[in-house]
Amino acid sequence: MRKYQSISRMWFAIALITIVSMILSIEDISSFKLTAGSIFVTLACLCWELKNNLTRMLSLKDPMQIVINKVLGSCLGSLLIA
Repeated sequence: MRKYQSISRMWFAIALITIVSMILSIEDISSFKLTAGSIFVTLACLCWELKNNLTRMLSLKDPMQIVINKVLGSCLGSLLIA
């Protein structure tokens, strides 16, 4: 039961970050326009929050394995983007 509360709070926090990022990206109240930069910032915030929550769940594991997996994931992500 507690695990499900934690997961629901995580998704609630992700939704709040997304909504606030969208609100902060509004240039003028009369023209609601999302720029490409604001969309990328929103996506970066979502990925950052997801990474933080996933690594929090891994905190009981060996720290060296966590670092290696995070570096490999970052490298693969950067390679895909490049």
